[in-house]
Amino acid sequence: MLGLLWAAAVVPVQAAALMVVQLTAELKDGTYRASFQLHGAFEQEILDTIASGLPVSFEYRVEVYQPRTMWPDLVHLQQQIRVSVDFDSLTRQYSLRREVDGQVVDSSSTEKPEEMRIWMTELVDVDLGALPDTLQRTGREQLRVKCRLAAGFVFFFFPHALETRWARVPLPVEAEPAPAAEAGP
Repeated sequence: MLGLLWAAAVVPVQAAALMVVQLTAELKDGTYRASFQLHGAFEQEILDTIASGLPVSFEYRVEVYQPRTMWPDLVHLQQQIRVSVDFDSLTRQYSLRREVDGQVVDSSSTEKPEEMRIWMTELVDVDLGALPDTLQRTGREQLRVKCRLAAGFVFFFFPHALETRWARVPLPVEAEPAPAAEAGP
């Protein structure tokens, strides 16, 4: 019976189309960069939590990996990105913070809900770094991203979180350096 109640409470929240979309991978100046968006994150429950002044965080897991069939995937680069919002109801300000692997890398504040939504869900040119020099590229390397967000409690006691599926794209192959032009007489 408790299992049925649990399922009934969880299904409506999971019915939302929470997914990572528009994932791209680029190679710029020898480092890989990712851009992506989170779709379907701002359901009424999340908006109510933010409006109440409680902090809300979205945790993105970004990995460059090589898929393997009989073994776990070989992860070459990974980052944990946490974007957070705190709403101050007195000043009507959203305090925004972005952390990469536990280190604060950016912060901002705004009065506009749309700017807060963009900050939380649109990540552009995330610097992933360079692949290790010792790595033998196979051309099968991929970039994958997923997001996890706390969605509150079920029956006031059981914490409940939502998590997207992995979004994946092939990793661009480094361009071969152009041959040096010969100097003429």
